[in-house]
Amino acid sequence: ARMQSAFIKIVDLAMVLAVVYHGGYGLFSVGKDYIASRPLQILMTVLVSVVMIWSAWIGLKIIMTI
Repeated sequence: ARMQSAFIKIVDLAMVLAVVYHGGYGLFSVGKDYIASRPLQILMTVLVSVVMIWSAWIGLKIIMTI
């Protein structure tokens, strides 16, 4: 019954989005420190963004199906 509560789903949604953002921003920051080439920085940004969006999508699907 707890997992069916709208409040718990909103809290879970906020946690998923916060974790995905925190992880993606961390990867982006570390990559920016160690990658000197501008084209590689852009590629890294695109790859991290795609993984963040994919991870958020999976998290949202799991939250909505529970």
